[in-house]
Amino acid sequence: MLVKRFVLRLTLAGFLELNGFVGRQRNTSLPPTSMTTAKKHSSSEIEPTCIGSGKFIHTFDLKSEALTVRLAPEKDYCAVGQCDGCLLLLPTPNMRKKCVRLELQADEGLPCTDLAFIPRRSELRRLISVYASGFIRIWQFTETGKGSLWKTWRETEVKPDGEGDDDGVTKYNQILCLGVSPDSKRFVTGGSDTIVRVYDILRRSAGRLLIPSIRTDNTVAQNSHTNRVTSLVYHPRGAKDAALAHIFFSASWDGTVQGWDDRTCGSLWQYAGTSVAGSDGLCVDSTRNLLISGSFKHDKVLSQVWQARMFGASENRNTMVNMDKPLSTILQDANSPPVQIYVVRPSPDNEFLVFGGTNCNMIKLIQSATMRQLALVTNLPVGVYSADICVDAADKKRFLVSFTNGKKVYLLLQLALVTNLPVGVYSADICVDAADKKRFLVSFTNGKKVYLLLVDPRHPNFSETP
Repeated sequence: MLVKRFVLRLTLAGFLELNGFVGRQRNTSLPPTSMTTAKKHSSSEIEPTCIGSGKFIHTFDLKSEALTVRLAPEKDYCAVGQCDGCLLLLPTPNMRKKCVRLELQADEGLPCTDLAFIPRRSELRRLISVYASGFIRIWQFTETGKGSLWKTWRETEVKPDGEGDDDGVTKYNQILCLGVSPDSKRFVTGGSDTIVRVYDILRRSAGRLLIPSIRTDNTVAQNSHTNRVTSLVYHPRGAKDAALAHIFFSASWDGTVQGWDDRTCGSLWQYAGTSVAGSDGLCVDSTRNLLISGSFKHDKVLSQVWQARMFGASENRNTMVNMDKPLSTILQDANSPPVQIYVVRPSPDNEFLVFGGTNCNMIKLIQSATMRQLALVTNLPVGVYSADICVDAADKKRFLVSFTNGKKVYLLLQLALVTNLPVGVYSADICVDAADKKRFLVSFTNGKKVYLLLVDPRHPNFSETP
């Protein structure tokens, strides 16, 4: 019973090993496990508190701990991967959909560690899920709530140094993360054996291992990972720029973030000095072309910001100076306990960031440009290990944020920011709305216009009148 009490207070891979889901892996030593200092409460004893411009709109109660959550591109489903391996497609509020349960065979129950929707191109919709058992599954489901398994295979552990199998026993890779290309043609996986693999979604051929060839010119010490791969993400600009459709980034427990082209074997470059612990701990700000990595180990740093370099391997292989120094850092709140970050997710317009983690168990939304806090969710019984964000289907001026917390998944509505103004704002005022004392009326100048914003904390929304 002691193990179960500590389940969601460890890094994901540490949690899997502690519970006996996987055996020890070569060259994958675990970092020190993190025990939260927040007082332990059961879900029935405590309710989360939201401070700022966010508002809870729904809570999903689960039978098993949730490890990963994703919102569908159509914004009608919230997909949840659980510790028991079960995959749930939960309809978002106001969507008249049926819950879809994608279950494994009775003799299999290892955790679903990451998942991703494939943008639809027909009536059938598809979803990729990866597991600690080494399985990769591609599911398909319909609007009527029927789901079925389309493809499945299992990754065998690969040893980059070429050593033979131990005692002739086949071992399987503990997959921890995946990333889908913006053109929806390929995806990459990473896990305990340190190897990144790339797969073609439509073909049934085996994946290609991105193992670099042996180098003798000493131009770079290492162009692959040497420890567990914890996070993978493609460059979002690849959706519109074919030249970037193959560019992706990875993070690992070896303390590096690396840039790749999925057509080449070795990484193109690397940054050192990172500590990304979860599959949601690395993201790309496509507007500013930045990589943002969450900091699991640091007590003063919330995250680090790096340039999302995209040049080829031959251009700057010798330029390794200051590659361990980020462009900037986002600091922890000095007035609050330090947070060990597992989640860094950008809003669709890259105007704000979502952070989540353990230690003080919180989820925080901050404005990207000013680092101003917009909303803060506290009083969570356990840590936040996964989150996702999309534009609200009912109102494009709002965002829908989903995040995991133990056996619950929460949905939060967040007000959008007022942006794309032609000139600066030089004056503003605020008062209580005369028609409803629980609403606020905000006026501000912008060039030859004056805007009025009606803000209702009970129903997050903006309505404006020039």
